[in-house]
Amino acid sequence: MSSAYLDAYIDNAGTRIARWVPLLASGSLGWSDVQRLCGAFRQRAVCTLLLGGTVRGFQQDLMKSGAAFAHHLRSVPEAMKITSQAKPFFDAIGAGAWSCAADIASHSRMSPDPDREYLEDFLYVQLLMKHFFLGASAAECEAILARCEAALQGADRTRVDLCAALLAGDVARFDVFLRALLDRRADLVEQAIARGAMPEEAWSWLRYFSSEGLALLRLASIKNIKIGETYRHVPDIIYQATPIPYEPDAWRFVEEAPT
Repeated sequence: MSSAYLDAYIDNAGTRIARWVPLLASGSLGWSDVQRLCGAFRQRAVCTLLLGGTVRGFQQDLMKSGAAFAHHLRSVPEAMKITSQAKPFFDAIGAGAWSCAADIASHSRMSPDPDREYLEDFLYVQLLMKHFFLGASAAECEAILARCEAALQGADRTRVDLCAALLAGDVARFDVFLRALLDRRADLVEQAIARGAMPEEAWSWLRYFSSEGLALLRLASIKNIKIGETYRHVPDIIYQATPIPYEPDAWRFVEEAPT
């Protein structure tokens, strides 16, 4: 097991959720705090699953993360949005809440913020949004992919190659590049743990779960890409689960905070 304190980390996440949900409802949360709220839903989802919880409960909390983010996007000014900060978008996809993911995509900013995000990171998320949820043409998606490749300037190109495989429906290449992406993620997490840059409350579940990996496997299913049997940090019981319906206001209903 990842940690002896998963029960406590579930309670901690619940406490944060109970504190932040009323603030989001009143319009009092800024961009960073909404990301933290979504992270609390994600933490509770994964820690509960690691302790033997149901996939349905896991999906519900991921959907709540996406729904809370979608709510925020509808009211926040365009200048405040950072499209590449896409974990709640991945949460919605991972839950199979397709309408939620489409809602997030339709309200996301479609231009990069050069002061707060790398161009290649923005283009990666924009491509996924446009191809899968916004009805972009093949030519438009290929153009975004070409811009993303040009922006890399020698940096790791795994995500570009993975997106190219998704666009083409290339089973073999998708499998290779997704495994490479997850291996690199695992290395980065372990390095952060080793140098003390990540608290146990974070690594206790991040060490075992990738929301991006789960989302990419879900997207591959749309393209009818036959996926492998096992992927690092993405338990197969999750991505084989039946998608759940989108409940836009689900994030508003907070369980009683622990005493």
